[in-house]
Amino acid sequence: MDNRKWLKRKYPKTFNEINNFLDNETLIFVKKGKYKIGMITEDIIQEDIIYLKGTLCYFKRSNPINSYNYPLHTISVKDIHNVTLSNYHNFWVTPNNVIEIFE
Repeated sequence: MDNRKWLKRKYPKTFNEINNFLDNETLIFVKKGKYKIGMITEDIIQEDIIYLKGTLCYFKRSNPINSYNYPLHTISVKDIHNVTLSNYHNFWVTPNNVIEIFE
């Protein structure tokens, strides 16, 4: 099945925003279940860049048993200032800084 069709079926209400947010490689990781789509719940400042509340991100939950970085989550946000080569800015947040999108 085409990855974009899967995305439209999985997230019908937020499809347009998520479709613009994810590139093809990242969409494959999300589809395999390794990452979740979410939204930032508070303003976050990373390297003098402010990511506002409501910004889309994809994240990976930490494992409380095997993860060295527990209880932090790894999130990736679209790089709005072209600081990174991948166009995504990765950093650690606490679980209350991100909420998963289900629709």
